[in-house]
Amino acid sequence: MSLPFDRSEWFSFDKPADVPCRHLQPTNRCSIHEQLSELGQAGCAHYDCYGAGQRLTQELGPGHSWRADPERAHQVFAAFRQLKTLHELRLLLHEARALGLAAQHVQELELLLAQLEPETDFDAEALGKVDVAELERAVHTFLRGLGGYVTRRRRLPLWPPR
Repeated sequence: MSLPFDRSEWFSFDKPADVPCRHLQPTNRCSIHEQLSELGQAGCAHYDCYGAGQRLTQELGPGHSWRADPERAHQVFAAFRQLKTLHELRLLLHEARALGLAAQHVQELELLLAQLEPETDFDAEALGKVDVAELERAVHTFLRGLGGYVTRRRRLPLWPPR
């Protein structure tokens, strides 16, 4: 809902950010979910927010609806984009664990994860205090420093899948 997409081989039409998809029903279900690929919306079938949407509805917005409270909608959409980035960074760090890191790198990874996985649930106030851009920079700097753990033989999957 919050994210934009451009007409391409993955999407049959353009959709701006923060505008409901034309296929989104009032019940928040997709009217073409069973036919996404056939109807030119394969990108929807392949998309994964890594739990950010579920987290948003469970921790930041229980009992609230962007449809019922349009004034709050922009805050909800911005929070989703922040959580999506945080969840993507978490995924990258969890994947980095599989590289057999030295103790120094494990310690650095754990410190970064602690910032991305607070002991208490995120609420709107806590999320607002997170410097997502700084965390993103720190995680990417850390990951670039792990190049020595990756061999040329290991191929990383590309998205979108072919």
